Amino acid sequence: MTKATWRFPPRNGGIDYVNDPSGTHFSDAPIAKLVRELIQNSLDAKHNGFAKPVTVTFSETNVKRGLIGGAALRDHLQSCLDRARDDGRSDMVEVYSNALSVIKKRNIPCLKVHDTGTIGLNDDRWKALVIQEGAVSKGSGAPGGSYGIGKNAILNVSDLQTVFYSTHLVEGRKGRVTKLQGKATLTGHSDPDGSGDDLQHIGFYSLQEDGPIIGRNIAKFFQLAETGTGVFIMGFNPHSSNWVEQMATAAIENFFYAIHHQNLVVKIVPQDGSPVGIDHQTIDYLFEQFKPINRNAVHYYRAIRDPLDDDVEVTKRFRDLGSLKAYVAFAERSPRRVAHINRNGMLITDSREQKVNPLAPRGRSLWPDFVAVVVPDTDAGDLWLRRMENPSHDSISSGHLRSEEDRRDADKRLKEARLELSKIIERRAETDKYGDISNIDELAGMLPDQDETMGDRTLKTQVVETRAAPSGVIEVEEEVEAEGGREGGDRGGGSGDNRNGTEGGGGVGRDGKRPVRHKDRKALLRRVRYIPLSSSEAIVAFNPTSDPPREARLSLAPAGTDRDPRRARPVAITEATRIGQVEEPLAVNDGEIVFTPDSNDRVTIRVIADGNLDRHAFRLR
Repeated sequence: MTKATWRFPPRNGGIDYVNDPSGTHFSDAPIAKLVRELIQNSLDAKHNGFAKPVTVTFSETNVKRGLIGGAALRDHLQSCLDRARDDGRSDMVEVYSNALSVIKKRNIPCLKVHDTGTIGLNDDRWKALVIQEGAVSKGSGAPGGSYGIGKNAILNVSDLQTVFYSTHLVEGRKGRVTKLQGKATLTGHSDPDGSGDDLQHIGFYSLQEDGPIIGRNIAKFFQLAETGTGVFIMGFNPHSSNWVEQMATAAIENFFYAIHHQNLVVKIVPQDGSPVGIDHQTIDYLFEQFKPINRNAVHYYRAIRDPLDDDVEVTKRFRDLGSLKAYVAFAERSPRRVAHINRNGMLITDSREQKVNPLAPRGRSLWPDFVAVVVPDTDAGDLWLRRMENPSHDSISSGHLRSEEDRRDADKRLKEARLELSKIIERRAETDKYGDISNIDELAGMLPDQDETMGDRTLKTQVVETRAAPSGVIEVEEEVEAEGGREGGDRGGGSGDNRNGTEGGGGVGRDGKRPVRHKDRKALLRRVRYIPLSSSEAIVAFNPTSDPPREARLSLAPAGTDRDPRRARPVAITEATRIGQVEEPLAVNDGEIVFTPDSNDRVTIRVIADGNLDRHAFRLR
């Protein structure tokens, strides 16, 4: 019987790889990206015939040097070191000197990652994972990978740049099939056996040129008890003392959707220390124990954890993309972001930047603090989006598509979906339908005493118009009033005369010059709330955002059909009181309050008008 050994094919004048660059996509966060890639691969291969979730186990262990062909691998590593010295590559000298010190140990550090509840690797998937570069062959459903290089995430945590793959599956007439093969990704080097050949940078531990070890020839260490796949990272070096926490954090912040829906269980078993089990019952506790690097993840998790019936909406269908399922939740201190989750339940991106998260609408200043979680509702739509992912699968851009026509069509479709999501959030955030329960303490003194408890009933609110403040004073003849700071325009007014004598903000001043508009503006106020007390009395509350706080102006402006000055019945503020520990009257001039808050604390003002507030909006700027 042929003995298994390491075989690196001759280069035969082909490309000479000094350093394989495929692992650099994952080098900035090696543990987190290793977890993302390996769990994603397991979810891709979920066995649809099994009701139980996919379970992925990360176990720290040791392997006997003889089981991985240590003597032969050492010779190849020595040849790589000799070349690095000859080429004057001090960085590579360090890498291979360290690798040789590791391979000389009798027991080699190893991270064993194996899954259950999956279909294993048939011939096509085996070749795509082990033999081929840039190939993708996934299981059923919508696979998460699209470049076929995610498997190289292991290179950043392996001092030996070496991994062994094992699988156990049931295949038609073949019945039970088990396979094993090792793969080392080094540098082009001279044949250590003295043939004079230059060898390729990738070699395989196998019984023959490209064949895996089969069945009973597989050492017990690599055998799997159940159908699934095993990945054995040799020379495991996490480059961190708290790698267990990093793994747990990466699992919960990237796969909370799959974990919560009982499609995924993750286990982490270090040699020293306590094991960590992550499932739908423990994830709440672990979010508290392991503070995620992405601190927004807990908000997304809460949005999908206990949604009410009206918290989940399905958009209309878009060509190519299909429909989207959107979870929308409002809560104080929510990050005001939209998270895109793929069909397998992995967080792709939650960036506010549309160039990497094109499904994220820009939030308007009147939206309460919110989060939205968006998931493609069909495998076809998920596959369409996946074509636009970057190699690390953490951003989406039409720029990854090859033809200009495809890019143009994709941008159009993404814009349509983004606008639809914006409408959903806008509708859910309408202040006449959404009340700020979290501000109940600040309003307690304003509500009448009553025997019945209000329970969870939301407070009715109305539109409050906010404006952005200019970054600097603009001298024309008088100050130029800046246009609305919200994407998509203002809602509660803005068509009346400006202070410089121009109409609608678009005319010329008395000196015949057109006023200059500033685009560099910073929002003055946020979390604006309006609470009507009667037809002519109301509460307005907001938070200053500038430091130190800047001048704020509060006035009334016609809204709706009454924006037409010919129909408008003038209503002005006649009295205003600052509410706090001590009530403080505020000066009112010509129906407008002008004041400067003395801190960034919440400002609450009781306002009385000289007429009915209906069809009027408070203008706060």
